[in-house]
Amino acid sequence: MKNNEHLHDKSKNITPEKTITKTNDLLRACYRLSLIEQRLILCCIAQIDSRKSYFNQPNKGSNHFYRVTAKDYAELFDLELKNVYTELKNAMNKLWERSVFTKDKEWNMRYRWVGSVKWNDEISAVELSFSHEIEPYLMGLHKNLRFTSYNMKNITQLKSTYSIRIFELFMQFKSTGMLDITIDEFKKLLDIEDKYKQFSDMKKRIIDVSVNELEEKNNMTISYEVKKQGRKLHRIVFKFEENKQQKLL
Repeated sequence: MKNNEHLHDKSKNITPEKTITKTNDLLRACYRLSLIEQRLILCCIAQIDSRKSYFNQPNKGSNHFYRVTAKDYAELFDLELKNVYTELKNAMNKLWERSVFTKDKEWNMRYRWVGSVKWNDEISAVELSFSHEIEPYLMGLHKNLRFTSYNMKNITQLKSTYSIRIFELFMQFKSTGMLDITIDEFKKLLDIEDKYKQFSDMKKRIIDVSVNELEEKNNMTISYEVKKQGRKLHRIVFKFEENKQQKLL
């Protein structure tokens, strides 16, 4: 235990200016998380120096714990502190069962998000370690040109986990301002293949809700077009722009 605690023995002051970095393979992996689970994962990723190499860690083989206190979480997401710690513990325990589905050229793969979890009632803090299969998607990325970064402040006001996922997909194509994706892949990435058999339902409950939230909370301009292949709806082409001038309060 002592070998791990010196790495993250204090909360790293998770602020809106912290950077979240993932490989594009992880960004486009298939998974489903609740809003608080998604936020907890991102709070931990924000504490990682993505330039450090996973394979050169002196304590490779042990867990790297990342701490989130109820106080930091409440301040970051502008919440009342009252029930935050209980909600964090519940989310952390559910994360124990959460998986990420991805694939390489030959294999479909399923990984656990976390390797271990722990909590401390005295200081109202939770800690988790990422699984060893997930860590390479978050560390040593200076040698991997296929990664995406954005600031924590871009997701702190978002209330939908789907808004966060769609924003991340946008950021992968920030240089072009366009995301062209098949409807099947879109549903797969959001892990909703078993939902919304009618496109109109998905449009109403996920796409339009997320687009409206991103425009309002992230000051973005977003439009999209649904294209057919034959008579069947096939692709969604999103066009987006981050407006530099912030809205006046």
